[in-house]
Amino acid sequence: MDHVGANLVRWLFVLDPLEQLKWESDTSLAIVEAVVELGDEAWYTTLDEMHLDIDSGPWATGYRFGQCNPLQNAISVDPPAKVKLQDFGRIFMRKDPPFNMEYIYATYVLEAAERLGVGVINGPQGLRDCNEKVYALQFPELCPATSISRNPAVIMDFIRAQPEHAICKPLDLMGGRGVQLVRRDDPNLAQIVEQATKSGTERVMVQAFIEEAMNGDKRILLTDREVIGAFVRVPPEGDFRGNLSQGATAHQVSLNSRDKEIVAALIDDLESRGQRFIGIDIIGPYLTEINVTSPMGIRELDELYGMRHGPKIVELLRKS
Repeated sequence: MDHVGANLVRWLFVLDPLEQLKWESDTSLAIVEAVVELGDEAWYTTLDEMHLDIDSGPWATGYRFGQCNPLQNAISVDPPAKVKLQDFGRIFMRKDPPFNMEYIYATYVLEAAERLGVGVINGPQGLRDCNEKVYALQFPELCPATSISRNPAVIMDFIRAQPEHAICKPLDLMGGRGVQLVRRDDPNLAQIVEQATKSGTERVMVQAFIEEAMNGDKRILLTDREVIGAFVRVPPEGDFRGNLSQGATAHQVSLNSRDKEIVAALIDDLESRGQRFIGIDIIGPYLTEINVTSPMGIRELDELYGMRHGPKIVELLRKS
């Protein structure tokens, strides 16, 4: 049931609990706000409240938005109701990492809805395939030197082969959490690697340090094949991480020829995997991450450029 009225679409957003979101900066709520303003029907659910039944199919306990004005701290939802996922025109998966087995199980529920004709954003199979950090390595010509391993000796060999520093980061987190800048000659290198890999039981990514990181980490937001906007996140003094959650600041930025080359190289593959709302991260001339689970940045774009970007994104995503 795609439409709830003439030309209106019924949306279900899969979110973290509302009380855990930062309403004034949350990208998901910016999109919900645009959906409600348009007159479409917007609901939300959480991973805990999604189910797959062999008889009744995929369903959830959902909450319908009455109003959604997060910048005015005004959000209201109706009492919970059991809803069938096939009764929605769009389901937007916006659960933040960690990307763990519970997240993967949820994509199977979404995939069941997709088989019933629901437009799921982003495509469930693509969400499983496109790990934010690992997927970028399918485009090696765009990336810095990188290795993924849980073997401490392999990781230390890579780090020691770098001119000065390397970056070590977990594969399943976001927002700069767990990311470390490691010196090749650090006397505590073995202990650092042991801790990062949980004594050799978990894989991590190690990358050559990109000197331009101190100038900022560029975020480009795409919807389908269209660039919605871009900004650069400049690390705070004494840090190398261009993550707003770690104190970085957002600034206007224009795309250069290399940025456009990277976007062009990715866009066909992303489209073929059903990935419609994407955040591409670039440092200097290098692609570092392709964010498909819950890319952020709408509120930052709104503030930097003095215009709202949520309505444009909704307009594009309403299209089949």
